[in-house]
Amino acid sequence: MRELEAGRAADAARRRFTPVAMLLAGMAVVFAFLWMQPSAPPLAERGHEETAAAGDAAPAESEPAADHEFADGLLIGLRSDVPPQERTGGRYRTLWIAPDVDGLRLAAAVDGIVVPYRLDFWLVDETAGETPRLAAEKLPYGDAPPGRTETSGGVPGGAERKAAPAGETGEVLEFAGQSYVVLTRMSGSGRETLLTSLSSLASGERRRIPPDEIAPLPEGEAERAGNGWSVSRREGRWTVVTPGADAPVNTRASAHDGLCVPWTAVLEAEPDAVDAFCSPGGNWMAVLTDDALVALPVLGDGTPGRRALEVPLDGWTKPVMAEWATNGYVAKWTAFLAGRFGRADGEPGL
Repeated sequence: MRELEAGRAADAARRRFTPVAMLLAGMAVVFAFLWMQPSAPPLAERGHEETAAAGDAAPAESEPAADHEFADGLLIGLRSDVPPQERTGGRYRTLWIAPDVDGLRLAAAVDGIVVPYRLDFWLVDETAGETPRLAAEKLPYGDAPPGRTETSGGVPGGAERKAAPAGETGEVLEFAGQSYVVLTRMSGSGRETLLTSLSSLASGERRRIPPDEIAPLPEGEAERAGNGWSVSRREGRWTVVTPGADAPVNTRASAHDGLCVPWTAVLEAEPDAVDAFCSPGGNWMAVLTDDALVALPVLGDGTPGRRALEVPLDGWTKPVMAEWATNGYVAKWTAFLAGRFGRADGEPGL
């Protein structure tokens, strides 16, 4: 009453009303904002819209950039297990896929397996006859010898032709890398795997090398395995397999091996993929399917892009060698391989 009489009641009322008025005004603004907004779609519809937007972006992400660099070259050796009467060429074949101004091209295709070792190239192929054996020779620099063409087949011209030992049913190349060769053969005692060298193969001998020289096997495992071991492709790597251990081959036998993207990403790009090889620079990869070898760029986000090259293959084709060239060696390998075994028409595929 004294405050009313003193005339201070109005000021007090204004002081008490100001916070309440501000609160009510803020709530009114919020409700007005919500009232003016359009109704949001149901959760199911929003999820569909987000999925559609992501799907629209996926093709763009899978396309290689116009300036994508295919810096490395691949020399890959293949073995066809199709019966001889159904093959269009020899059993063994080597493809040289090199960078080009337009991406990648098949610069050379050779009957036999061309193995690079140090500054030389060796040619491994099988001899003719009912019980073919493997032979090797060092390729001289210069023009190709007469009669040796992409589809001529036959054995290396300078290799010594020796008859197979009695009871032997032939030899099959399983792996070649650096100076090493792994072959299997059947004899009266059964199937055996042999690791030897290029020079030993060229001389007609079969000097036996223990498998732990090319793979970090546990101590004593090579002796326990004896002839019962093999080389196979597992998860994109050359692997020595024994009854008691598995070990990837070391750099003595393969200078570069392994994948640069997860295998699941390879299958997303190529659902029919059975094997893959990734370049040392991680800029592209070669993928084997049942009937083709395809090259895919590896994009900046680490995912495979669309096909840059496709080379048709016979069915039942198995890789036996994969060697990469980088930097200045790409041009040197192209000069030798394309100059000696290259295709005159320059087509990018077969």
